[in-house]
Amino acid sequence: FHGDGWSTLAALARVDAAVRSDVAAQIPFVDAYRRSGLRNRVRSEAPEAAARLDAALLEIDAGPAGRTPAGWVQLWSRLLQCLGWRGWRAAGAADAGAADQRHWEAALRDFAMLTPIVGAVPEARALAELDASLRRTRPANPVPLRGVHVLRSIAAIGPGYAGAWIAGATDSELPAPARLNPLLPRHVQVDAGMPWSSPQDALRRSRELVAEAVRRVPECVFSWPARDGEQEHEPSPLIDGFAAADAPPRKRRSERATLPGAAELECVSDAAPPLESAEIRGGTAALNAQSLSPLRAFCEFRLAAKPLEPFARGVPARVRGIATHAALERFFRVYDSRRRLAAASAGERRLRAARCAQEALAGLFGAARGPLTALFELERDRLAMMIERLADKELERSDYRVEELEQKRSLEVRGRVLRLRIDRIDALEDDGIAVIDYKTGRGIPASSWLSPRPRDVQLPTYALVLPNSAALVVASLRAGDVRYAGIWPKGAFPGQSRGNGESIEQLLETWRHTVGALVDEYCGGDTRFFAGDPEPIGGVYAPLTRLYEQLALHRAREARERP
Repeated sequence: FHGDGWSTLAALARVDAAVRSDVAAQIPFVDAYRRSGLRNRVRSEAPEAAARLDAALLEIDAGPAGRTPAGWVQLWSRLLQCLGWRGWRAAGAADAGAADQRHWEAALRDFAMLTPIVGAVPEARALAELDASLRRTRPANPVPLRGVHVLRSIAAIGPGYAGAWIAGATDSELPAPARLNPLLPRHVQVDAGMPWSSPQDALRRSRELVAEAVRRVPECVFSWPARDGEQEHEPSPLIDGFAAADAPPRKRRSERATLPGAAELECVSDAAPPLESAEIRGGTAALNAQSLSPLRAFCEFRLAAKPLEPFARGVPARVRGIATHAALERFFRVYDSRRRLAAASAGERRLRAARCAQEALAGLFGAARGPLTALFELERDRLAMMIERLADKELERSDYRVEELEQKRSLEVRGRVLRLRIDRIDALEDDGIAVIDYKTGRGIPASSWLSPRPRDVQLPTYALVLPNSAALVVASLRAGDVRYAGIWPKGAFPGQSRGNGESIEQLLETWRHTVGALVDEYCGGDTRFFAGDPEPIGGVYAPLTRLYEQLALHRAREARERP
């Protein structure tokens, strides 16, 4: 869609991010576009792109399913024109784009020449042949005469470079280890003198690579890390005898040379601003992230910087969670007390569970249900079985009555508002209520509620908005198993309470202080990170959080302060 500008590309990127967590992502693109509602979503977000896709699909439908190679080449050219493709020159630098364009045209020409040999071929075979043609050795782009080049191997260093810096020259990497072919016996490879088949051959070849690199460039520098994490390194024995290069002493900032007329760099403290809105978007999820890592909470909930949903085969975790909550709401509206649940036969409960699962999933699958019939039926049976197992567990509880399901509440903390959605509230046999939260993924242990910085404040926050709570319970529905965890009066739920002998009423003041402190941190713009647990701001967040630079500064500061 090169012809539609950045606004269309941005709109398509939003559609792609949304579809990743939808069941439609399991369907081939053309089927999803035509049969599962993806077309309407694209038309709403990017009408120009939808018009181009419609035109391209009309071209596909206009001809037979099987075409000659020349016919496929003509069709592909028309499709690219419909989609606004301007050629490879628009995709990259001028030289690289021209080379890619020549390679593409050569592949199409080679494929079209098969027409008198193979005749009409189906689409799958045509695409396979084109792919094979594109994978053949492509002409190398002209080597630039200037610039810095990052090469993968010492062997890639050719003549003409002014210098080379070979990093990672440790004793474990140089000499390079032997590399055996796993499909051939070792003695056969050694006897035949196959390259890198023995430590002796690997040592000889590594020496030759080092000597050739030194011979080819006027200045060759070898370096190695003294430490990588917890592992210490030594320099490679192959560079023994080379002259050591002492780094020049670092100048103080005031001594560093500057360009004539250049302004002195100004250091500005760029602290995160306080939250302006009275509502904390994300609710308790934002506070959980704040407790885990303030900088992660700032990135994820205040900057809305979230990684793309990872694609996985099967029903996405988000869809599975929504379906489970919807099915359980339907089920417990019918069996709204322990007595009514016990009065129903196992067969009745099984039929009701299957119906609730089917209704919940039907709304989520939508038009994708037809192409994904097998997946729908598997997920329906899995969800129905989970509901049955939860119903069996519910019968082990003391008497209760379901009071509310999927209720929205709000809580004001330190002048800020948290929007909450409580899965279920039961009235217990004795006085008080039980607040139940369903979890379909890996949850945080209920024991963390009692720590000074809890990793999950969802149920403690529910207790603040419902101060007459006698039980706070997580119903874990995962991997075919059903378990209760939390705090409850003796006998109210099967299993062991995690309250350490304290009632919820006794813990309310502690939780009020804990939740209030997290609200103050989050809304005040706290962006700290914990050096002892940097993982939450690593991975895809590292380029945004500058984690590794910050860790290096932290370690340097610790080293200076160490006596």
